[in-house]
Amino acid sequence: MSVRRHYLSLVLLLIVGAAAIIAASALVFAQDRSHMDHAGHIHSGEATVPTMPGQEAFGTIQEIVRILKADPATDWSKVNIGALREHLIDMDEVTMRARAVERALADGVEITVTGEGRTRAAIKRMIRCGSEDVWW
Repeated sequence: MSVRRHYLSLVLLLIVGAAAIIAASALVFAQDRSHMDHAGHIHSGEATVPTMPGQEAFGTIQEIVRILKADPATDWSKVNIGALREHLIDMDEVTMRARAVERALADGVEITVTGEGRTRAAIKRMIRCGSEDVWW
């Protein structure tokens, strides 16, 4: 598989991941927040009360757990929240810390994604997780 296809796949995976996090955040936002008394932490009666979980990965995990709990067919022995957490950490690492250099092509764009240390390792894991099969 060409390097260009890998990069395009990684970009698509990042876009899909970001969209999933945004969608999950919207679903989390729509949930009943009666168990969280944010108003108790605010001293002014006119202040705005926070409604988001405060951290996107936490909100995504919270949403996935809610979906799984709602499904009576969920086999909890096969659920690996730790693996989901690690994947979300990799998504954040690549999205927030990788360098991406775009180059216009006649039929699209080539994006070179690079990083050092933890970021480089996260890029490799993101490609291995199946993004090489996602391209346009």
